[in-house]
Amino acid sequence: MIKELTPNGAGASKPPGSKPEPSPSTTSRQNTPGPKTEAKTKATHRKDKRTRRSRIYPTLPLEESLRLGDAIHQHASGERVNRLTLFKAINKSPTSSASQMLITASAKYRITNGSYVADYLELTEQGKVASDPSANPIQRMKARFELGIQNIEPFNALYTKYKGKRLPSLDVMTDALKEAKLDVADAKECIEMFIVNCKFIGLLQTIAGSETLLPIEAVLEEHSKSSGTPIHSISSSNPLPPTNTAKKTDAKINLDNVCFYITTI
Repeated sequence: MIKELTPNGAGASKPPGSKPEPSPSTTSRQNTPGPKTEAKTKATHRKDKRTRRSRIYPTLPLEESLRLGDAIHQHASGERVNRLTLFKAINKSPTSSASQMLITASAKYRITNGSYVADYLELTEQGKVASDPSANPIQRMKARFELGIQNIEPFNALYTKYKGKRLPSLDVMTDALKEAKLDVADAKECIEMFIVNCKFIGLLQTIAGSETLLPIEAVLEEHSKSSGTPIHSISSSNPLPPTNTAKKTDAKINLDNVCFYITTI
């Protein structure tokens, strides 16, 4: 038998061939992560943090996102509708990743109100016009510009900087987003989405062999001429000037030129 001293000095018998138990200090060293393990853990946390950055722009083009509004017009007469009922009508799973992306993008464009877990989906006022096939074409185009460009901060920054000019390279537009101090998760993805929306609305046209970003006013005027729809019909916020029907009563009368007829009473 082998005797092993216990912490109080007493001997304890152990059977032959048995291994000595590790000391507390040895066990502590084994459970403590080394420098490499700690560095790897921190790197993983940083990576997870980067991938969880929220985007300040939609990840689907405006044209594709408007399909949700089209479905609400077609199956719910443009009114508030139960989410599950709507997706059953269009034969799509309401819980699929594609459906969730569509609802999220539509909400980010402000076409609809309601998330992919909401009970009901509802068109916004602008979304109702932008997705209504029977709406005034000038009104519809203007609403699509506001939803797809003007309301999205990085898209509007690029439009404001380059409208009326030739579209620069991707690197130059990336620098423009940095100068605007916008927290864009993926500059390339953001710029590509902006270009796709501009083409859909009609803002990006080829002039003299170069892609030029036209101002929305020029596009509306061009569309007005081709469709025969007057631009002033896009809004009722500009009333006609008031008509003055009041009679002038304060005009001075020259009594020297007035002839008086006097008769006896």
